[in-house]
Amino acid sequence: MRQHPHDVFREHAALSGFENDGQRAFDIGALADLSREAWDAMPPVRWPVSRSEAARDITRGWHGDGRLRMVPVTPQPTRATTDAFIR
Repeated sequence: MRQHPHDVFREHAALSGFENDGQRAFDIGALADLSREAWDAMPPVRWPVSRSEAARDITRGWHGDGRLRMVPVTPQPTRATTDAFIR
């Protein structure tokens, strides 16, 4: 059975809030019970959107200087197992 994107969103939202207690940055758990009509009309949302009032505000940053750090990484295969693996 194919799921509607709304159903997938609700499941993803529920999983983001499961046993989170503000420990993980991504939390949209408060949107897990969103109706289909509300989902269709929902504007873009900045997360976290938590049921917990104590949820961490991501705008406070992760590091002592108050800034978030994003580190780009390029996966490097450790070894090729076949010629098809190498471009």
